[in-house]
Amino acid sequence: MLTRSRMLQEIEKLRKELKIICDRLKDFNRVTGLTNVFTEKVISVDKSSDINVIFKGIVDKIMYKNYDGKDLVAIIDYKTGSTDIDIYNAKYGIGMQLIIYLYLISKSGLFENYSFVGFYLQKILNGEVNIERGKSYLDIKNNNLKLYGYSTEDILSLERFDLTYENSEYISGMKYGKNGFYRYSKVLSDKHMSSLIDLVDKKIEFARDEILNAKFDIEPKKISSDKDITGCKFCHYRDICFRKNDDVINLEKCNDLSFLNEEGDINA
Repeated sequence: MLTRSRMLQEIEKLRKELKIICDRLKDFNRVTGLTNVFTEKVISVDKSSDINVIFKGIVDKIMYKNYDGKDLVAIIDYKTGSTDIDIYNAKYGIGMQLIIYLYLISKSGLFENYSFVGFYLQKILNGEVNIERGKSYLDIKNNNLKLYGYSTEDILSLERFDLTYENSEYISGMKYGKNGFYRYSKVLSDKHMSSLIDLVDKKIEFARDEILNAKFDIEPKKISSDKDITGCKFCHYRDICFRKNDDVINLEKCNDLSFLNEEGDINA
C-alpha cells in the first residue's frame, strides 16, 4: 500500500506527464487545418441477417474540416499500451482495430463527401524514457507522442492535416523530399483505404455467420513472425482452453497489401 507521501509523489508525476501531453495536443491543434473534432464517438452499424445484429464501436477522436466541398477526416485512437499499427495481417482478420474505425466512419453517415487523411494510434502516459544524447527530456517525450499509423498519399490533403509533413514533427516516420515520400513513410491511396473498408465488411459478415451457425472450433492462428500463438494473446479463456498443438493454424506474415489484389478489390 502506498504511503501518503509516495501517493502525492505519484500524483505530481502524473500531473507533469499530463501537462506534457496537453501541451503537445495544443501544439498540434495550432498547426493542423482539421479543426473540427468528435470525441468518444459511438457508431453503430446494422449487420442483421436472420436475427438482429448490431456492430458498434467507439472512436476516441475524429478530426475533420471541409475543403472545396469535401470533408477531410483523420482518426486518432489513444493508447496507454503498445502501438501496434501493422495492418498487413488484416488478411487473416488480425490487427484490424484502426481499419475498423475507417469502416465505422464510412458507414456512419457523419460525412457525405469525404476522404480519409489518415488513421493513427497515439501512445499517451509513456512512463519513463531512455535518455538520448543530444535530446532534451521534453524532446524525447514529444517524440513518443507522435502519431503512429497510415496517412494518405495525397499531398494537399496531408498538408492540410499536418503542415510539417515534409519532415513531420507530429507523425512518426513521415518524411517527404524531392523524390517523393521516403521509403519508410506509411502512406496509402484512397483505393487502398476503400479496399480495406470492404475487407472489414467481409470479415464482420463472416464472423457474424460463424457465430450464428454456432461454429466455435478451437483453431487459433499463429503468425510466423510471432513467438507466441497470435490468436491466444488476448483471449480471456486461454488458461482453460482444450487447445492441442495440432489445432494451431500457422500463417505466413504479410509484408504488404498485395492480398487486396488477391481479394479482387484493387491492383495493390
